[in-house]
Amino acid sequence: MFCRRRCRLEEDEAAVTAAEFKRRMTPEALIFYAEGTMREKTLEQLEGAVWNAPDPDSYLAATCHALRRKPLGDFSVEDLRIMIGQGIGLSHLLPLALDVLEQDPWAEGDYYPGDLLASVLRVERSSWKQIPQVWARLRALVARLEDIPPDMQESIAAFRAQEKSCGELTKGERP
Repeated sequence: MFCRRRCRLEEDEAAVTAAEFKRRMTPEALIFYAEGTMREKTLEQLEGAVWNAPDPDSYLAATCHALRRKPLGDFSVEDLRIMIGQGIGLSHLLPLALDVLEQDPWAEGDYYPGDLLASVLRVERSSWKQIPQVWARLRALVARLEDIPPDMQESIAAFRAQEKSCGELTKGERP
């Protein structure tokens, strides 16, 4: 009985168009599907913009230029830290950074434990308006933090103080 029912379901699924398949997906599954597709793309592809050649004398400019051509799924913690620190591709990179931070809040790039979180905490409040669900994830993450390393205590305290004074981010909020 199980095999017959499973085979019939597989046949039915094969007949479903891609649009119908997406329509039937739960919101969580749709996000997972979209994120999987997004991770194969570069910032250049997602933003539809190709930058001019970088200044050859600037390591940072050359690095950011190269990272715009790297698939998001291949980004390291250090890659995320650099690009977020420069305010580049935030609507695409902050969700990926939160994926990392939810697994390890003290994820480390090239500087110190928590340097990715420190970069995320420094993002301008107005940048979060496009991605309020990611902002909510960050707030929840910071609320759960314990045993904060000395290098991170000032950043966390500043963020928590800002949260007490500002509260929730709303779509109608002005920067």
